[in-house]
Amino acid sequence: MPTWLTPTSPDHGLDEPVEMHLGQSDSFSDDAFETTVQLKCRWDQKIAVMNNMLIGPSEWPYLPGQGIYASRASSVPFPGETGTRSGAANQFYTYDFALVTVAFEPLSISGGENPTFFSESIEPSAEFITIPHTKFVWGTGIGTDLKPEEAPGKVLIGFDYVVTLFNVVSVPSWVLTLVGCCNSAAVTSPSLGFTFPLQTLLFNPPKISRTVALGGSNRYQISTRYTYRRDGWNKFWRAESNPPAFESMYHKDLPGDVIYLNYPTADFSGAIP
Repeated sequence: MPTWLTPTSPDHGLDEPVEMHLGQSDSFSDDAFETTVQLKCRWDQKIAVMNNMLIGPSEWPYLPGQGIYASRASSVPFPGETGTRSGAANQFYTYDFALVTVAFEPLSISGGENPTFFSESIEPSAEFITIPHTKFVWGTGIGTDLKPEEAPGKVLIGFDYVVTLFNVVSVPSWVLTLVGCCNSAAVTSPSLGFTFPLQTLLFNPPKISRTVALGGSNRYQISTRYTYRRDGWNKFWRAESNPPAFESMYHKDLPGDVIYLNYPTADFSGAIP
């Protein structure tokens, strides 16, 4: 038997709805697919049942893993029942059971006729560094040495690669595991067409938002920001070079041929559409 309700913590305490025989229907159009099912549940739990299935949202149990989720629901008194007047002044009817109709749609159409899956943008950024003063003099090449407080500054002009994911069903684990990591392989943006070489993107903590409404899709929006550094995040400014440049470092406690990684590397493929 399929399970229609989504688990909650603490447990929702609801009775599992019962699927009605001949209660399933499917519809197709040029760009949309929808399947509906009729469920029998307790009358006093009908609102909580619909709320559970839509906020979850519940996945269509007969095709798991295909991205088909509950999108809307409605209820009527179960056929054949006789209502009982209740409430102050007996102003409404109550019943023993309700017939709940739930519509399921693929994620690709749940956002509307022209849903948005993701967006990409490039936003400017800048980083200021101080260049060591020891290699610089005033005047000619044999002039007066610079004082430490006279060390020149350098503004590294760059940009952030921003990817926003829409209609995300659940928060993926990479929103935590990728923070502070740089890409272990080249990354190509799917719509802008840029290819970022390995270790040039730094994953910043993402922004996650969700609007919960009864009957809404209740999915997440995840905005990820990757700060780009042309010379790579594991190379450092070396004033002693001729000319000065970004170079790799080595650590005395590591084997001599092992480059020191100030930022660990990770696979970004799961976070890029």
